[in-house]
Amino acid sequence: MHSVNFLEKMSVGASTGTPKSVSIPSSTRLKKRKKGRSVSVIGAIVAVLAVILFIWLGWIVGGAASAALKGKAAAEQAGKALENGDFFSADHALTEAEVSLALAEAQLEKISRARFLPWIGTQAEKGERLLRVGRETASAIHRLVRVGMDVQRLLGNVPSSLDDLEQGIQQATTFEDLSPAVKEIFLRRLSNAAPDLAVTSADLRLALSELDAVRREGVPASLDALLESVRNTMKQLLSAVDLAAIGARVLPGFAGLDQPSQTLLLFLNNHELRPGGGFIGAYGLLAMDRGELSAFTTKDSYTLDLAAEPFFTAAPPEPLRQYNATSTWFFRDANWSPDFAVSSQQAIQLFTKEILSLPPALRASVQPPVSITGVIGFTPAFGSSLLKFVGPITIDGQTFTAENLADALEYQVEIAYAREGIPVSQRKELLAAVADEVKRRLLVLPRSQWSAILEMVQQALDRKELVVYSADVSLEDVLTKAGWGGRFVPGPGDQLAVVDANLASLKSDPSVRREIRYTLRPEEGTDRFLAEVVIRYVHMGSFDWKTTRYRTYTRVYAPLGSELLGVSGSFRNDRLQDPSGAPGQADVGAEIGFTVFGAFTSVEPGQTQELRFTYRLPLSVSDVINSDSYHLDIFKQIGSWDPPLTLDLDFGNKEIRSAAPAEEEKEWGDGIYRAPVALTEDRTVQIFFRP
Repeated sequence: MHSVNFLEKMSVGASTGTPKSVSIPSSTRLKKRKKGRSVSVIGAIVAVLAVILFIWLGWIVGGAASAALKGKAAAEQAGKALENGDFFSADHALTEAEVSLALAEAQLEKISRARFLPWIGTQAEKGERLLRVGRETASAIHRLVRVGMDVQRLLGNVPSSLDDLEQGIQQATTFEDLSPAVKEIFLRRLSNAAPDLAVTSADLRLALSELDAVRREGVPASLDALLESVRNTMKQLLSAVDLAAIGARVLPGFAGLDQPSQTLLLFLNNHELRPGGGFIGAYGLLAMDRGELSAFTTKDSYTLDLAAEPFFTAAPPEPLRQYNATSTWFFRDANWSPDFAVSSQQAIQLFTKEILSLPPALRASVQPPVSITGVIGFTPAFGSSLLKFVGPITIDGQTFTAENLADALEYQVEIAYAREGIPVSQRKELLAAVADEVKRRLLVLPRSQWSAILEMVQQALDRKELVVYSADVSLEDVLTKAGWGGRFVPGPGDQLAVVDANLASLKSDPSVRREIRYTLRPEEGTDRFLAEVVIRYVHMGSFDWKTTRYRTYTRVYAPLGSELLGVSGSFRNDRLQDPSGAPGQADVGAEIGFTVFGAFTSVEPGQTQELRFTYRLPLSVSDVINSDSYHLDIFKQIGSWDPPLTLDLDFGNKEIRSAAPAEEEKEWGDGIYRAPVALTEDRTVQIFFRP
């Protein structure tokens, strides 16, 4: 080690290399000492400032954490109040939550002065953004709570004191209990809430987007797991808000808020699948006036059609005439279009014209004229879902459950009525009795089950087991945008739909499994793409009172401008009508903005049949692919039995960068997209290519 004055004594001899003393001026020594003391002082000041800074940061973070915890506790208290249906306590708790979270957010904003410290600044910013997400979410929920407070006032469940709170919560008010005046006010308040619900939906979407952005930037694993749970809750809330927002705009019109409404109900029996959902074996009329159910009737469609037969004529679509021996287009066959709005308009037209064709005396007894304002169609699957809520129904010794509803009703109206000596004209009175009992039980369901009913309705709308049409153009636009209308709306890029029509096959559809394969590949020597749709029918049934050989007129809906190149697997008629098995011709046309290819095929019980369409896609699809992306809209047929769909899309020299839904990892790294698609609802496939 060297001494403190080492530099003062060190000198190097010029000749001998031995050390000798060196004289250093005293002024220089003083400057050195002062500089050393300055460095020490600066270090001390920095240390003190660092301590002050971290104390200050700790104080701010502690204050922010305390405020955030208060906000969290208040939000949890609001959640418990909402679970109990107490909007007033929830209102108070949410106010406290918003104030606390805003205070925590303001505290963290103060750390912006210390954001020159990398880790602290980054974490503070993330914390601030997460608090903003929480505050904005609480604010959005608060807006809903205020609507709920108004509704709760209408329901008469306002506790006069905290002691009465529990008793008030336990009241099981039903829709039937409400007076006509309250029902009308309720609907008007719901209608007026539509803008609030729309704003709430937008706020929740922004909050979700911010939450996802923070998570993408990286957070600790333990916090990320918590945020995932929060995200799932927010998505569920958003789904409920979207449902309420649409209902607030649509329900008042169907409930006759401003003028009486008359809704035509179509019982779409998808055991005999038709393009618009299923054979219209029965119909109903639902009359509403200012929220009050003024009339509800159901009838056999044949009652009207057979009465009108001598007086009414209308040319049917050619496939109905050729393969179903239909000479007149009756109401029961109205839903020939897969677009529910088009089918509904046709149903209203045929329904009205048939009624007006009847002589006045017959008209009065069969079906008086009505002015239809909307149409609701539903399949037996939706009826079964309703029975899960209202419970089994017993009519004349026959019990109908969620599990046996479709088959039991089918047997009663096809077989049992004759054995019991019931006239043909009365064979569907049992259906009317079941429908009436379901209606009665729905009206007296306790309020505690309303949210579950709404969730079930949303699922049925998504799966196209329930579809809605309004003659009011503005309401129909809302239904279309919400996906409730069963619409086939062409969009950019590629489109695909496979639509079956059971023609004279009894109720065979449950016994026939469909498998669809869609293939795409470049056409050699051109910049166009070729498409192929293969529908594989596997008949798993046998001949009995409701099942026979399957006869279907199948249509493929493709982008407008597509060119048919060939079809295979089509027949001129079934094996019984044409034992030679002569091939049939394909039809080409345009409907609702699509090019449509149609052909007839048939499959015997226990056998399998493939129907194949090959066509050239229009340049519009090639242009989209050449712009480094591909978009495919897939439409599910209303009432179809969830056919599995396989996509095999070859884009040639394009390399796929990303896709939604994604392929399995083993399929990555080329220009071919292979993936199964569960066609439980309408689907969209989006693929992006590397530049």
